[in-house]
Amino acid sequence: MRKLAVITSILWSILAFCQDTPPMWVDNAWRRASYPRETYIFGFVQGEVQENESSEATHQRLKNQAQAEAVASIQTSVEHVSSSVSRSDQQMGTMGYSEIVREVFQTSTTTRSNFNNIPNLAVESWQDKKTNEVFAFAWVKKSELSKHLQRQISRLLTRVEINVEEAQELIGKGEKIEARKTIVQAVEHLQELAEYQHIIEIIDTDIVPEDILLNESIALKKQVTKLYQELKNGIYIYVEGECDILGKAYLTFIQEVKEQLSDLGCSFTSDREQADWVIDIVGTTRKMNQAQVAGFLAYFVEVNVSLQITKTNTQQLIFEGAWTEKGSHTNNDYEAALDAYKKHCQIVTNKIIETINK
Repeated sequence: MRKLAVITSILWSILAFCQDTPPMWVDNAWRRASYPRETYIFGFVQGEVQENESSEATHQRLKNQAQAEAVASIQTSVEHVSSSVSRSDQQMGTMGYSEIVREVFQTSTTTRSNFNNIPNLAVESWQDKKTNEVFAFAWVKKSELSKHLQRQISRLLTRVEINVEEAQELIGKGEKIEARKTIVQAVEHLQELAEYQHIIEIIDTDIVPEDILLNESIALKKQVTKLYQELKNGIYIYVEGECDILGKAYLTFIQEVKEQLSDLGCSFTSDREQADWVIDIVGTTRKMNQAQVAGFLAYFVEVNVSLQITKTNTQQLIFEGAWTEKGSHTNNDYEAALDAYKKHCQIVTNKIIETINK
């Protein structure tokens, strides 16, 4: 029993000694000698336990900072040499691809980066009990990171190939809106892939184009560029129909619907056979009663609008429906009819977009 107590005491002493002894990586000279920048990516930070902060929270905070510093060291390196990289989108034969990227991401932040977390990154922390300082160190070997990113490039390339195949199938079915969404996904994957290629070129001096599937990605960029240009103007719609106000032709309503659809990315054709969708709109009016409202004579007109949406490649009637709205005005029946048509415009436009986006 006494022997067990002695052994336990020794173990606790050793553990306490180890906890009080700083790890080798805390020493700047040892760290730089053992983890040279030529071979490793690393981040090192130190700080203190802040007021109302637990020791565990401090360790985690500094570990996160060390990881962020490691990430920043890669991004800084990439930015530093980006101007001297010999290849470019144009030199790779993908003229027009950079314009597509800008168009796809025009509403996103200008500093877009997927590389926020380094895979296989080891992170350690240690606290000096005497000074209350906390140190954190994060590191990864460049060769290990390069291999991991090469696997990611292969995975992303496969996803782009699938995107291209799906987009081609969707185009064949006349589903250009869905095809365009698929191509946008392909562009996003290609951007992430290009970022990984660029990082590998910086951190791995022994890399060759075959290792990062450079030729394959160039070929896919060309395919994506071609498909995107085909889909750039969206779907083509042929609109026909008749609308009236109390027996007189009223062409403005159809024009207003077309303007709203145009704002949403649709294009129009005068050739019914070339259209992806045929929209038929018929509007009729019916004069209703007059009434005194707040001392004014108000005119009321009922407007009925019917809508048919046909998918051209299958000649299938996808939607058929009608709505009735009542308009009012203190000037005359004509203005009352305009009020009702105004209510119809958003209803009809929403139904068209909803139908062709399914």
